[in-house]
Amino acid sequence: MSFMVDSDISSSAPAHNPSAHLQEMSAALDAGDIKQATRLKNSFTKQPLSTYAKKLQAEFHLLDEKLRKLEDRQYSVTNSKRQELCEKMESLQLHNDIHPEEKAKAIKELRDCWRQLGPSNSGEGQRLWQRCKQAGDVAFSVCSEHFDNKRESGDQNLRERIKICDSLTLFYAETPWQDVNWKAVERIIKKAKSEWKRFNDVPHQHYQEIQDRFQGSLLPIQSKLAEERERNHQLKRNLIGEIWHLLDSNNTTVSLTQSTKRIQSAWKEIGITDRGTDQKLWREFRSVCDQVFRLRDDEKASRKALEAEQARKAELAQEARAQKSAQKIENSECILDELRRKAALCNLLENGGDINDIKNQWDGSVDLPQKLAEIINSRFQRAQSGDIQYAASSLAEDMCVRMEMLANISSPESSRGIRMKLQVERLDQQLSKGIKDDRSAGEQLSELLERWYCMGPVQQGQGELEKRFMKAELAIKNASQP
Repeated sequence: MSFMVDSDISSSAPAHNPSAHLQEMSAALDAGDIKQATRLKNSFTKQPLSTYAKKLQAEFHLLDEKLRKLEDRQYSVTNSKRQELCEKMESLQLHNDIHPEEKAKAIKELRDCWRQLGPSNSGEGQRLWQRCKQAGDVAFSVCSEHFDNKRESGDQNLRERIKICDSLTLFYAETPWQDVNWKAVERIIKKAKSEWKRFNDVPHQHYQEIQDRFQGSLLPIQSKLAEERERNHQLKRNLIGEIWHLLDSNNTTVSLTQSTKRIQSAWKEIGITDRGTDQKLWREFRSVCDQVFRLRDDEKASRKALEAEQARKAELAQEARAQKSAQKIENSECILDELRRKAALCNLLENGGDINDIKNQWDGSVDLPQKLAEIINSRFQRAQSGDIQYAASSLAEDMCVRMEMLANISSPESSRGIRMKLQVERLDQQLSKGIKDDRSAGEQLSELLERWYCMGPVQQGQGELEKRFMKAELAIKNASQP
């Protein structure tokens, strides 16, 4: 009879082996795998327990009790961790100095940690969940405004990028490409790319689409630029070939150099190019130009060597002449210095200087030419006797004007008439009488200085006239210095 009952129960049992099923559940519990044990429990109870043998029912109840205790222990452990997660979430709620994106990331990490703890079916677990959820919602509310603004910013950036694409498309359609400022086109492309980067943050779902559209808007313009650059590359290749042809021809160095400079100017006028290609072409162009200029420099060096040899010979001849001239000048300067010294002594005596002291200084080491010696000695004798002969102011002014003309400096307004008269006389001498003063500036200066020192004192305006005369003398000497 009992056999019959067991037979009926067995015939109505599930297709799987209930005993093996409970053994799997027991193994899962021993391993502490609550999730697997719960799954096996739910699977076992899909049909009423009454359909199983009493032994299996009793075994199931023992395993179910063990599962419940294991769950209680786990809830105790996980609730402690959930308590910790709640406290961390509430801490995030209180800290408003954290960047919204960092805070949102931290909230997500805490929620992920919560999910990893498994279901919280206990009352305490549910209470902790509500606490954690509420703290998380409050903490995230601060982030919501940031993400709303970011979303709005992304939408605005997308609209700006659409405008850039539309502008490029319109620019391509309306530009007269046969007559365009290519550098301006390059600037427009550069500006468009810069603006594109500035509006980089767009909604993720539209990113690739708008990126493809931008590239599509750029492509026809960039193709036009590429065509123009290649055309200019070829123009530069042609100029390089032209110089090579000139080098192979029988051109003079002067003609070759002039043609190369003309080609260099033409090179500068060529428009836009690709940087890498242009640098390569420039190195080739520079190399062939250097060959031309080396030929020029070699020829110039040979010519300079010849000129240097000729100059050396001329210099030797000039040195010989200079030695004679220097001796003459030295003698002349010594005479002028002596004459200047004696004129100063005369001037000192004429203005009441000590006659004995001046007499002691009169004789010098340089002998003046007879004519000059007679004139300056006569002036000295008259000064000693008190018979001072004053020179006319007009004579002194005439000599000042002549000195100013020789120095090529202006004369005072009051002397403009005298200067004009002297210039007319000189011109008349040259044109009408054919008389030209061929003396050097140094010779003319020496004559004026001799006349000035021998002239004697001027009764009126001597100080001002002396200043003018000395100023002109200094200008002449400065101009003659190398």
